[in-house]
Amino acid sequence: MAKKDKALEADALPKTDETQNTEGDTLPSDNKATADSGSETTADEADVPKSNVIEPVAVDVRLRDIYPQDSYGRCGLRFKKGETQCIAIQALEPEALIALNNDPWLELVYVTD
Repeated sequence: MAKKDKALEADALPKTDETQNTEGDTLPSDNKATADSGSETTADEADVPKSNVIEPVAVDVRLRDIYPQDSYGRCGLRFKKGETQCIAIQALEPEALIALNNDPWLELVYVTD
């Protein structure tokens, strides 16, 4: 019987039409949603990159052993058999990096932090 009385009390409460609110008041649930989305970031969070992309800082280039000569020149650089050259990414133009990457005689390994 107590459950039935509580149900009747809930039905007896005046119901307000939220769409008729012209005063610009917001619901408490609306305030919570905007408060959660407007959280401030700390200085530590601002320093961390937001992407999952791994950026290389250098590239190790090695002349393949199957090349018939002892050295090979490409993009103004000289590569020798048995030696690996570490070249910073900023030191290479994008076109040179693409040319080195597509060269069949060279083996490239990207270096990250």
